[in-house]
Amino acid sequence: IEDESFVRSDDSGASLGRADDLGELAAHAVEYHLYENREQAVQVSGGSATVSGVCVVEGLAAERPFKQVLRFTDTFAWRNGAWRATREQLVQLEPPR
Repeated sequence: IEDESFVRSDDSGASLGRADDLGELAAHAVEYHLYENREQAVQVSGGSATVSGVCVVEGLAAERPFKQVLRFTDTFAWRNGAWRATREQLVQLEPPR
């Protein structure tokens, strides 16, 4: 679903492109036990859409447990007959544990 131009950024200023994101997934660097989106709101305008809400994530990273509560905004573009994710912004709502 990620477009070739996909970029994720967070409140630390770090950015991650599609290749890096898919590489992390393929490496199984993080084991997710919970990945729950809440309070989702969707807005569609022509060939673009945004989805925003709160994401609660729990799991293991480097074999250490973690929990994060994040506000997210995802941006999509209608390309070649499908919605493609082009951008994601994440902001910590609670300190990570």
